[in-house]
Formats: sequence, C-alpha cells, structure tokens
Amino acid sequence: MNTKLNVTLQINLAPSDWLHARYTLPHHLRQFAHQVDEVLLVFDLHRSTGRFAEGWEERLPKIRQLIQDCCSQYSHARVEEVNYASDVVANVSAMFLGSPCPTKRLSGRSVLLVFLWAICCNAPLYPAFGF
Repeated sequence: MNTKLNVTLQINLAPSDWLHARYTLPHHLRQFAHQVDEVLLVFDLHRSTGRFAEGWEERLPKIRQLIQDCCSQYSHARVEEVNYASDVVANVSAMFLGSPCPTKRLSGRSVLLVFLWAICCNAPLYPAFGF
C-alpha cells in the first residue's frame, strides 16, 4: 500500500476458534489486508470455561501455526497476546471504565480484548472516543 491510511484491522483469536479460523482468517486477510496499514491479531490465551474451553490443548498449536503463517505472509501483520497482568487490567479499567474490569464475560469471552486495540494498534484512535 502506497498511501498511509492510519487504519488497523484487528482480529481476535483464541485456541477455541481454530475450527473456524483456519478458513476465515486467511479469507479475511486476503480480502482486507491490502486495505489497511496494520493487521493486529489479538491472541487470547486466558483459558475460559464452557464451550470456549473445548479442544483447548489440541487446538493451541494449530492456531499458533496458523497465526505464524499469516504473519509471515503479510508483512504488516503482527500478533499481540492479551496481557492479564493485574497492572494491565487496572490500567485498562481506569482508562475505559473507571471501575474494575472483569477479565471475562459470562459467555467466557474476554472483556479486555475489546479495549486492547486502543493500546496496541499503531493507528490513531477514532476521534469520537475523545482520546
């Protein structure tokens, strides 16, 4: 891409996503990677319970390889693992919520990765957020 657009494509992934991600991630990258300056693959390794924990151990190496292959194919793609350290959770909570942030929703999906893009992406934040 010749012109910098300040656009980041964020795709959230976890080991439990392997069954679909093996098809959808390469497809999304083929369709959208050329339209953005950066592809941010957010990788959630905080194991959930219920359906989001199914097949965790056997899918983890497969999705890691998929992510590595995609990052090798697209030079502007990179992976960031969700950091659940207490100081990071406290900073995200203070920045966006003003109160303590739970790490997971009742469904088992991460609350933090909703906000992680704002910390990790290289594109400026959307002005409507006031940051």
